[in-house]
Amino acid sequence: MNNVLANIDQIRQSYSTQTTSQHKASLGQYFTPTDIAVFMASLFELKNKKQYKILDAGAGIGCLSSALLQKIQDTYPRSSCDVTAVELDKQLIATLQHNLQMFEPAKLEVCNESFIDFAFLNLLEKRQSYDLIILNPPYKKINAKSKERLLLRKLGIEVVNLYAAFVALSLELLADQGELVVILPRSFCNGTYFRPFREFILERSAIKAIHTFESRQDVFQNESILQENIIMHLQKSSSQNNEVCVSHSINSSFKNLKKESYPFSKIVYPADKDKFIHIPTTAQSDTQLNQLFSSSLEELGLQVSTGPVVDFRVKEELCFDLPKDQHVPLFYPSHFDSISSLVWTNPQHKKPNALMLNEQTTKMVYQAGDYCIVRRFSPKEQKHRIVAHFLDQSLLTDYSYFAFENHLNVFHIKKAGLNSEIALGLTIYLNSNIVDQYFRQFSGHTQINVGDLKKLPYPNIEQLKILGLWAKEYKQIQQDQIDQKVMELVQNV
Repeated sequence: MNNVLANIDQIRQSYSTQTTSQHKASLGQYFTPTDIAVFMASLFELKNKKQYKILDAGAGIGCLSSALLQKIQDTYPRSSCDVTAVELDKQLIATLQHNLQMFEPAKLEVCNESFIDFAFLNLLEKRQSYDLIILNPPYKKINAKSKERLLLRKLGIEVVNLYAAFVALSLELLADQGELVVILPRSFCNGTYFRPFREFILERSAIKAIHTFESRQDVFQNESILQENIIMHLQKSSSQNNEVCVSHSINSSFKNLKKESYPFSKIVYPADKDKFIHIPTTAQSDTQLNQLFSSSLEELGLQVSTGPVVDFRVKEELCFDLPKDQHVPLFYPSHFDSISSLVWTNPQHKKPNALMLNEQTTKMVYQAGDYCIVRRFSPKEQKHRIVAHFLDQSLLTDYSYFAFENHLNVFHIKKAGLNSEIALGLTIYLNSNIVDQYFRQFSGHTQINVGDLKKLPYPNIEQLKILGLWAKEYKQIQQDQIDQKVMELVQNV
């Protein structure tokens, strides 16, 4: 890092500590550390052009555009740069202007306005396009009735948060074959919620590179960002015909960086209508689960749903003691311990244990039976994202119905239980390392949605029964035993 960038980073740290959390939250503002800015700039595939048109949207104090200008000066010192920096926060404009002027760009335009306003007029009037766009967008939702949402809709862009809006607008502002490098939350890579955004990206650009971090806390230093972030390098193009470079580092120091190239077909599966973006992180995770197991839940005749009981909506129907007349067992995540260990009722937690069965709650209950249960939020101490449990009806023979709280996902058949071996086999499979590795390729958060579980490939019914029958022979099962047995299924096909 040279002295100019080091000085800008000191300014960033000063602003970050002096700015109130309320001010940051109001703008979705999180400054980019210089180490990350330099790495992002390194991803651009520069050519010896006479002139570069550069855009930094949500520029802050210019950390990103400064790193990019430095790279261009170091690589092609004779290339001139026209720089446009857009920043909404008036308090930062003077510093932004000063920092970028140190690189003596041929032309510098600093705009103190909303990037959505700026982009809307630019696209409407077809003012200019850009060769290089570097971006750390704000992390904030857009109000459904806001001016920003209306402007985006007029441009045919339907997104619900600012980071997606900034990426979409940036792609529209890029010249043909222009490049965009952006750091953004990984959450858009999966889920039906972000499907239109993924389609927007894939229809307009080619994915050149993706970088992931092992540590969430160390990416934006001194900032309270808990979600996982990735860096993406996109090139405006109508076709994706290249390999994708996937790199990984523990934190923003980028030490011990690992890099591997993958065919695009391993990043976005050709047959996947939802266009999930998979990010392999290890050589082992490159083993495609859907090449080993190919059954869908629909083909298995199974369903998965989120527990329908939202406790604060049925407070009067909750019971903390053992179920009385007209009550049914109510299960929370804390009622489950190991794979098949049920702690119900649980005297050590402050959650209800039963639900009153009446006209309001009848639609919320399931028939008593054997179920595979998956926690919607994996505990921090768990190594696996997916944590599955087997609910054994034989432990609760006095009841005709079960109720499941909203923090659980339930595998069922039309709100009835599964065959015992299938339910247990499903539980074993979901707790395997190979499923965990596959899941991490397209999901960067600890929330497990029904849509994610539906996207997984599964063993066939006979294979699930084999797993279930095997598991019934053990009181406790170790992780290495699970992994070995799941892989045996493949070898015995």
